[in-house]
Amino acid sequence: MQAVVLAAGAGTRLRPISLTRSKATVPVCGRTLVERILDGLAAAGVADFVVVVRDEGDDVAAVCRAWAGGRRLRFAVQAARRGMAHALLCAAPLLEGPVVVTACDSLCDDAFVAELLQVHRQAGRAATLALLPVPSREAIARTGIVSLNAAGEVTGIVEKPRPEEAPSKIGSLPLYVFERRLLELLPQVQPSPRGELELQDAIAALIAATGPLTGHQAPRRWQVTDTADLLAINRSFLARGQTRTDPRATCRPPVWIDAAAQLGPAAQLGPEVVVEAGAVVGAGAHLTRCVVLRDGVVPAGATLCDEVVAPGPAETDR
Repeated sequence: MQAVVLAAGAGTRLRPISLTRSKATVPVCGRTLVERILDGLAAAGVADFVVVVRDEGDDVAAVCRAWAGGRRLRFAVQAARRGMAHALLCAAPLLEGPVVVTACDSLCDDAFVAELLQVHRQAGRAATLALLPVPSREAIARTGIVSLNAAGEVTGIVEKPRPEEAPSKIGSLPLYVFERRLLELLPQVQPSPRGELELQDAIAALIAATGPLTGHQAPRRWQVTDTADLLAINRSFLARGQTRTDPRATCRPPVWIDAAAQLGPAAQLGPEVVVEAGAVVGAGAHLTRCVVLRDGVVPAGATLCDEVVAPGPAETDR
């Protein structure tokens, strides 16, 4: 089984953080988002990885090279951001199929990823889609919505429909398992009104060519779109027991403090605080429910709550 991780996006809604680093490299309790995605794929038995990047010299590629060790990992370059189908098309020369495809900003439990691959093998369909109920009308207009038959099979998919036109309230997550046939259909995809090659259009063509696809509902997923999501995913993983205190500060667990962070005397950290390597927390600072990114600086004596502290002229971003 091969895997493709789509990691060439701009991360516009994560600005100003994404102006200095790729969204895929933000921290989740000591590991980057893309490392956690790769971890889950490897735990599911994937042994051949392709990561789609904007440039093989960027920070995502550097993190992936360090993660790979002796694993087989290659890069495909998507120089122009023209949609997920275009990103997969850029990777296609490196693929044979079947292939599991995931976005770099959407994380599911490792056990679910393994389960999805097993469901795909058993179902014998051209594709298996990870599904999740959509929580609101507003969210319907931001995702791909599927049509399901009485057997729960996927019979259609629409990208970002108007809520009143949506075929269901079930969304397709950016996590899929495809057989080779999907890759063969990618060159036929035409630009959408947004000017992008939509993966949902390729999936719709696959349904037309092969019949219904398998859908499998995820118990949960984490998505990092903006700073509120970054705070939320770190809190969730802290609650799952991924914690690390530091004797240089007064810590109120759960917290995750990297040993390579700089901590001033009498700093008070927690609960629900993550401090990345290379971050600076000044003397006497008091942080609650915060994430401090590398090169971010918390001034001495500052009291912060519910903030992401990033480097740059404006040190904090709510």
